[in-house]
Amino acid sequence: MLSLLYLLLWNFLLVVIQCHTAELVESVHQRLLSSSSREDIVSDEALQRNFPFLKSSCVRDALRTFLPICLKQGIESIESSFKVETAVKLSICEFQVAGLGHIPDSCKNTQTDSMMDCMIQLESSTQWWTTYSGNYQRLSSICFENSLPYEKEQILSLFLNITNIHSEINDNLTKHFFNLMSDVESSSDEHLQAIAQLFQEYLKQIDETFKGKQNEFKDYQDDMQSLIVQNSQFMKKQNVGFMQSMDSLQHMIDGIIMDLKNNEISQQIVETQNENLDSLRQMKSLMQEIYQFQRHGQTQMDNEMELFFENTRQNMGIVANEVKHSQMKAVEELQVSLLPSIVEELIPQLSKIREGLLKDWESTTNLINTDFQWWNHQMNDSFQQISLKLNTTMQTIEDIDRSLSKFGKIFKRVSQMISCICTLTHYTFNTVYHFSTNKYVWRILFIIFVIRRFFLQLAWSKLLSPIAAYAQVMAKCCLVIVAIYGGSKLGNIIMSIGT
Repeated sequence: MLSLLYLLLWNFLLVVIQCHTAELVESVHQRLLSSSSREDIVSDEALQRNFPFLKSSCVRDALRTFLPICLKQGIESIESSFKVETAVKLSICEFQVAGLGHIPDSCKNTQTDSMMDCMIQLESSTQWWTTYSGNYQRLSSICFENSLPYEKEQILSLFLNITNIHSEINDNLTKHFFNLMSDVESSSDEHLQAIAQLFQEYLKQIDETFKGKQNEFKDYQDDMQSLIVQNSQFMKKQNVGFMQSMDSLQHMIDGIIMDLKNNEISQQIVETQNENLDSLRQMKSLMQEIYQFQRHGQTQMDNEMELFFENTRQNMGIVANEVKHSQMKAVEELQVSLLPSIVEELIPQLSKIREGLLKDWESTTNLINTDFQWWNHQMNDSFQQISLKLNTTMQTIEDIDRSLSKFGKIFKRVSQMISCICTLTHYTFNTVYHFSTNKYVWRILFIIFVIRRFFLQLAWSKLLSPIAAYAQVMAKCCLVIVAIYGGSKLGNIIMSIGT
């Protein structure tokens, strides 16, 4: 239906252009006929009637060659002979105006030799010499007094020359335009038919391309929706499995914490466990936020895709309306403007419009492809980031598990060391208690103390010094024996604990 409307519109346009061309050619032909039979309106009589300074006179003829040289080069650049000739001509004009009856024939000729003969024949008259002398002396003032009429004459001649040139140019342009219009009339039908056929083919291509692109958009939209649904289902499954693993891990950690509390570990270990528990909770909240962000991104991407396709449909409708308005404007401009502008401007503009629309289609297709590639790349990147975060989370959990196992081993070793220290302390205390409760030990120590104190007070302590030294050595030997016995017992205890 739209193509039929365009065809009728182009037929109407062809009829209007043909009618306008025929009328224009007829008017140009009538103008050529009228211009060929035109009379010369600006005649010499009309110029002299409207411009009195153009009327020929004796003074004007006498100053015809003098004034241009005087006004352009100055009175100083004029030769004396030429000044004399001009003064003689002015004097003869005064004689003619005064009505003198006898003027020599040589004075009527304007050549230089005849002027000299005229001067020789008139030199006997005092009136002649007075008039000649006055005119010769007044040549500079005469030059400036007659400059305005001369300039008017020059301006008028320039205007007449410009008018004649303009008339000739107008006639030549009219003839050339008539020939051009004849050529355009002969070739306009073929050009307009070719333009109409080209425009119809172009409209068919636009319709086919629009339908194909619309079908591609629908297929691509369906593929994207199915892909988004699959990704959302996969993410839900992954999130459910991850949440279950996190719950089991949390139960395991809670059990470990309860066991550690039952064993009454120090406050530092409790704080470390609380920090680890807080980090795990933060990790859990972070995973929930990632899951919500992923869902929000998927919904936002769906909305943006729907908005993009809706804007694309609206833009295609706007483009169709703009093409229709541009066609109507083109029809109006073709009805008003001339056919040369149509032939010279319409085909390049249509080719530019075609190239512009093709470029717009290509840029739109490239933009859509790049947008989808970018979205796919972003989705892949987001999935990779999520997988990396999950891997890092699992590694963190494994590190926490390793640290807890190491902490258990360290705690076991510390408990063993504490038990060893307690056992050693117990045996040491028992040994000390055994020696302190033995009466023989106290007797020996008392005897040693008394003997030492007694021998120090006596003057003959020198005599008993070997006995005291012997007793001291014996006491040291007893202490060494006791130390060896205690060390053997302590070594046996440590070996038993190590095994």
